[in-house]
Amino acid sequence: FDPQSDQSVSAMAYSGGRLFIGGTFTQLNATPRNNLAEVDPSAGAALGWNPNYGNEPTSLYSSGGLLYIGSYFGNGLGAVDMTTGALQSWAPVTNRDVLALAVQGNTVFAGGDFTAVSNIATRGSLLALDANSGALLSWNPNASDEIDGMDVDVSGNIYVGGLFATVGGAGRVKVARLLSGGTADPSFNPGTGPNGQVRAVRWDSASGKVYIGGDFTTVAGTSRKGIARLNPDGSLDSGFDPGTGFTGGSVSIKQIQLQSPGGKL
Repeated sequence: FDPQSDQSVSAMAYSGGRLFIGGTFTQLNATPRNNLAEVDPSAGAALGWNPNYGNEPTSLYSSGGLLYIGSYFGNGLGAVDMTTGALQSWAPVTNRDVLALAVQGNTVFAGGDFTAVSNIATRGSLLALDANSGALLSWNPNASDEIDGMDVDVSGNIYVGGLFATVGGAGRVKVARLLSGGTADPSFNPGTGPNGQVRAVRWDSASGKVYIGGDFTTVAGTSRKGIARLNPDGSLDSGFDPGTGFTGGSVSIKQIQLQSPGGKL
């Protein structure tokens, strides 16, 4: 597995054995692909799906046959059909970057460093939209700083990671679990949390635990180099220890995907 792109890859989504990537590339393994492509998860070759997307994706999330896309300032959100690659009319606009996405039922959750959507409502780095109409919903946890990673669990809880110190009305250091109404879950508390930015969050349905990745070197005072796993109560899982972690200078984990529940990262 060795896909080669001519420019950066900034987002990934894996669903039903299909791997999608987004970034600034125009070629993948010498095959023309603009910003968005499907990759063979075994060989790394570009597959036939080709939406020819015009914006640079910063985040991807697949649900209900659609691939939802977050983009940089001025481009907001979009969605393409996972079968045909056709661009959908669903396209809410935020005033700054959308850096994280998650979907639960008919609700699309988005995180980033924005403060408003469609120039009509103030939101602190987190918002929720109707997956059909794109209408802004009342959900408003109001994070104190940017959101870079998101995921949802089967109970409708939303996991978020980023640079914040408060979210959902409570103090939470860079990682939190939000209840469906948007308040911080009191039963999930990472304590002093990671000592650096959390850029990726992935919930594992097999264990109920959550993986986080980013720029940190410790979590709750214990050494973890860029990647860690938290227990369902937010405490550090001592059974998952990457040791010296990733090497090669300054390393930041920006994407985490699970091959299957309880499977490989």
